Amino acid sequence: SFTSAYHHWKLITRSVFLVMVIVDHFICRANNVDYFSMEGLHTTFFAMAIWVLFMMEMVLRLIPSKLESKGSQKQFLSAYKPGQGKPIAGTAKSGRKIAFLVWILINLPFAILFHYNLIGQSALMIVAMVYAVCDMICILYFCPFQTWIMKNRCCTNCYIYNWDYAMMFTPLILVRSWFSWSLIGMALFVVLVWEIRLLRFPKRFSAATNLNLSGANCTENLCKSKKQLQNFIVQLERDYRIKDIRKQIGIDNRYDRDE
Repeated sequence: SFTSAYHHWKLITRSVFLVMVIVDHFICRANNVDYFSMEGLHTTFFAMAIWVLFMMEMVLRLIPSKLESKGSQKQFLSAYKPGQGKPIAGTAKSGRKIAFLVWILINLPFAILFHYNLIGQSALMIVAMVYAVCDMICILYFCPFQTWIMKNRCCTNCYIYNWDYAMMFTPLILVRSWFSWSLIGMALFVVLVWEIRLLRFPKRFSAATNLNLSGANCTENLCKSKKQLQNFIVQLERDYRIKDIRKQIGIDNRYDRDE
């Protein structure tokens, strides 16, 4: 689908950004300048391209857009098709608080290292770009928050979908720069709009009350690779379980040929 192609393009673009930020990191260290200083490389065309692209992506989260997934678009009335079920009780859905606390714990070590000058500003930018790449991996291939914490069927039904930009720019909170604070400010605004709409229109966010979120009405194929990977892992687990059972009862595959 077009939406799937768009997200694969974002994965490629963000991977390129990550490589270039790593290169910038070593150039800044060689020239003994701060990454986010006026002498640093954040004033180059490449860094401005990062800023402009992410700003444009966040603006798309605030308006109805055919480029974006239903996971983020379900907040809008145009993406709502009433169903007969009932929404999950409460807007603080299961796992949201846990996901928030887990993310704080993940980023706490970086804050401590930065506080004691063990890592610099450019290292925080690298972490942010790693998060940006992982964000696309979570959507397209495997999401630990979905599997272990939120336990939602797919990204379309995720109640923290629009937290992604705030999560990826979390390391930049420590950096005093218009570059970082403008990205963080916009990301937090996206989250604020999302949370307000979740409180006001909970029926839009549940597959039980919004038929557009059901698997039968999904045409995006965003989770196609994710499902293939999950099926492969399940099959692999079954195969190894069978092998373990055969070993336990003393049957060796090599003797199967003689039977």
